[in-house]
Amino acid sequence: MKTKRVQVETTNTLHGCMEQGGVCGLIESYPADEVAKYLTDWADLVDSETGLLDGTYADAETGYCPIGDVLRDRASGRHVVRRGTIIE
Repeated sequence: MKTKRVQVETTNTLHGCMEQGGVCGLIESYPADEVAKYLTDWADLVDSETGLLDGTYADAETGYCPIGDVLRDRASGRHVVRRGTIIE
């Protein structure tokens, strides 16, 4: 039986420009059920006092959190489809 998978592409930008030291074009594949789990359950990423993302994966001021960072750290079954390039 084949498992449905989701591809996540990562390109690091800062103010609309490629971020130095960041990656461009990294594509990873994850099982769809793992992605769904982390898209729907953010309770452990939220600071109980402020109600904002805790800053582990996100910018605490904007609340922006790249799902790729969370999946790379927590999800199982990761396969790299394309490694991308490091911006120098």
